[in-house]
Amino acid sequence: MEDIIKTKENPGEYGFSKFYLYMNVKNKIMEIDSEKKILNYSNKKSVLLLKNLRINSEMIKVAGKRGKVLFLIDLSPLFIEKGIKKAVYLSQIRDFVKLCTKYKAFYSFATFAETKKQIKTIDEIKKELEKAGINSGQAEFALEMLGYYL
Repeated sequence: MEDIIKTKENPGEYGFSKFYLYMNVKNKIMEIDSEKKILNYSNKKSVLLLKNLRINSEMIKVAGKRGKVLFLIDLSPLFIEKGIKKAVYLSQIRDFVKLCTKYKAFYSFATFAETKKQIKTIDEIKKELEKAGINSGQAEFALEMLGYYL
């Protein structure tokens, strides 16, 4: 299982097999702020970092059908935000992952931790994702997908 972080640390201490430094992989990650951009990348192996998880189900369906896109979900808001903002983000993750599962679109998660203190263990990530209705097996599979795309 892998994570993308912004500081150099030992992944084994946190239960990961590998940490990708963001500065080393940022050129392989396309930031998506509009649905139309998904179509631009859906025909080639791409990692798409979503700025908004409210995506039209048709776009997810297209990505799933072609099987080349990995949607990357930023988990940092789950560990930064509190209260209603966190609850809304959890709901968005839950809805997005349901659509990805329905349409067989690949997805993964990254924390983008900037300091050692912000790095989360696999168990901490799974615990947060459980709140969004994502079971342990789904979380582990998603965290392993990074290695196939980066």
